[in-house]
Amino acid sequence: MSKKYKYYYRPEYGSDKLLIEFFEGVGDDSFFKDLLEAIADIQPVVKHIEDIRVIDDMALTIETDYGEFLYSKDIWNMAIIMSESNQRLIDAIEEHLSVSPYFEREAWVNA
Repeated sequence: MSKKYKYYYRPEYGSDKLLIEFFEGVGDDSFFKDLLEAIADIQPVVKHIEDIRVIDDMALTIETDYGEFLYSKDIWNMAIIMSESNQRLIDAIEEHLSVSPYFEREAWVNA
């Protein structure tokens, strides 16, 4: 079985901080449910939803046992997970995704 969703674990633009960028499968109806299931061990809870209607983007603040992260999804069906000050949390999320049957990490090539 091939994995449904693909992501990069890459640096933020102009930074050495890492983020997770989903680029395949984000438009699937089950994507967000599968994402939360993959990281269920760190107890994710949606705390705030910001719907940016002008450009049809969505941003969620999600609280976990490790702290808070931002999940944003855009109209091009790409999504990003990032944290301003908690790289440990992003590392933990990536560890969970790496063992999920749904997610596959692709190598990041900085063009």
